[in-house]
Amino acid sequence: MRLAGLAAMLVLGTSALNAYPTAAVHQPRGTDPRDLHHCQLTAVHPADNDIHPVDNRRVKAQPAELPAPVARRILDHVSDQAKKQFTLSEWFEAQQRCADIFSPVFKLNGPDGLQLYVAPRYFPLGNQVDYFVMHDPRTGAVTKAPPLIYTKWWGPDDPLIKRPIVRMQPARHGRPALLIVEERTHNGTVYNAAVDRYFEIGKDTSLTQILAIEPRAYLLSDGLTERKATFLTPDRVRIEVSTRRPRKYRALEGGSVLLERSRRDQPFHVARRAPRGESNGLVTYCPSAKSDDEFLRVGCDFYY
Repeated sequence: MRLAGLAAMLVLGTSALNAYPTAAVHQPRGTDPRDLHHCQLTAVHPADNDIHPVDNRRVKAQPAELPAPVARRILDHVSDQAKKQFTLSEWFEAQQRCADIFSPVFKLNGPDGLQLYVAPRYFPLGNQVDYFVMHDPRTGAVTKAPPLIYTKWWGPDDPLIKRPIVRMQPARHGRPALLIVEERTHNGTVYNAAVDRYFEIGKDTSLTQILAIEPRAYLLSDGLTERKATFLTPDRVRIEVSTRRPRKYRALEGGSVLLERSRRDQPFHVARRAPRGESNGLVTYCPSAKSDDEFLRVGCDFYY
């Protein structure tokens, strides 16, 4: 069902997907079935330069080139994760094929001539993620440690998600270029949120997470909370917070938070809070975060 939906979504027939040559990195099938280097990957470039984890609307896309170093990095990483997460017997039982694990890689145009490749990966039991690989076509450099977002809780026309899902900003005012990715998080009926994860793009195409912001969160008891982040300087960020509570509670609460860091490539931490009313949830409602500063470093990693 997933593959059929994706094929319809991309508005690309089999002949179109095959029109661009696949990356020539696949190898003969090895003795370990969790080694996926025999899989042949393809890429597409969406007209809106954004990814589409799940979407019922038809998305226009064209076949795109997938450089061999990028495909190799994706296959290296996914093979490594398959071996870490599954025993041989578990993998045999799941009967995973290349077509079950991979769908077309999204190629997005990045700042300063860079290319971003986003690779969806599907493992059993809803273990769904997208890997992010930056590529510099001038030097051939590729992200060594691709970050990921979980995509299990994505749904069409989600009111908590605002497009574009992927945003990129060029370097400016002493701040490195940024990759911002919106992730959907979930904990039963109690907590639902969008989390923006900020990555600095290094000159070597590294992607270093420096910040996580929860721009929209719905907590069953508190209603909708919205947060807007503004970079005051490369090392200072202000978050404005507003909460629309149910009728039986006070109508509006929130406040602001000042974030700081000591230097570039480091995550931000809370420097000052200015709540209007209760300070609980001023930064996040994430159930897995041990502290606000931990959330700012890693985001909400409550996955199941």
